[in-house]
Amino acid sequence: MKLDPPLPLHPCVKPHQTGAGASSLGAALERETKLLGDLLQVLTKHREALASDDLTTIDDTIFSVQRILRTLAEARKKRRTLLEIMGIDPETPMDELEGSLDPRVAQELREAVHAFRDIALKLTKELEINRKVLNCAFESGRTFIEALGGGPD
Repeated sequence: MKLDPPLPLHPCVKPHQTGAGASSLGAALERETKLLGDLLQVLTKHREALASDDLTTIDDTIFSVQRILRTLAEARKKRRTLLEIMGIDPETPMDELEGSLDPRVAQELREAVHAFRDIALKLTKELEINRKVLNCAFESGRTFIEALGGGPD
């Protein structure tokens, strides 16, 4: 029984962009996506705590954000290493990553890239909302202190 020869790869595609490398990258992206989702939830909880002056929850959410950001930094390092192993520039933006992959790569990896981009966009919007809420809270606090006579001269 004669096996068909493997399909030739595009000249830009490295042989190690398939198989285990793609699977590992998919798992790394899924992990990062989960962490971004966790961060999204914590930011929402933080905003709600700000609105209700719940100082304990504010403190808890700040600690949670710090923990998630440290874990995200480690996950990002892992993803960058996997991209290097696969022969892909680790600086490749996520929206260009799909074009750098072997077209035969499993659909799961492509879905992981899309899920990562989607949650990153949602997180960007939530961060902007939180920034505005924090700026308003800061301004209100400053105005309150000035009204009490403790403001800058």
